[in-house]
Amino acid sequence: MNPFNNRAIVTPYNDPLINYENITDIENANNGSVHYATVHHNEIDPELLIRYTMAKYIRWFVYMDLFFLLLTLFQNILTIPFAALVICGYYSTKKYKWKLMIPYILYICIMIGFRIYFLKTQNINIAAKFLDVITILLSLGILWFIFQFIRLMKISTEEQLLRLRNGWKPRRITITIR
Repeated sequence: MNPFNNRAIVTPYNDPLINYENITDIENANNGSVHYATVHHNEIDPELLIRYTMAKYIRWFVYMDLFFLLLTLFQNILTIPFAALVICGYYSTKKYKWKLMIPYILYICIMIGFRIYFLKTQNINIAAKFLDVITILLSLGILWFIFQFIRLMKISTEEQLLRLRNGWKPRRITITIR
């Protein structure tokens, strides 16, 4: 039996059917005004949420690297192979296959090596050296984050990986009670 007689249910995402038995605290909403309640669907798995969020952040790092590679592409055509390494990182987070992340890790290590080489050989001012050191530290932080993502991918069950590969996303259901 549906406890929401004469009430509208709005789901902003393509969610599966709502299990009405798990929805609580709606009894006090009968005063005629519109109330909003957020109900978390039972499908939200914290393990999947961590993996999904980490993949999303790594995708943002990939977008930034691709943007800067496109900027340098106009100066040097030799950056095209580096773009292929970065795109592998994108597909790794899209397909949740950790082995595809290895070329992206190689790209980050090459960029760190270039930064260290230029830092030691170039005669530049102290502000540029400071920015290079900051860039190296940020790249090392991104590498650590990627290794944590790979560690989580390796310990994931096949069911978790399959759900992520099939497009699992965290969902929030908003119910409008009139």
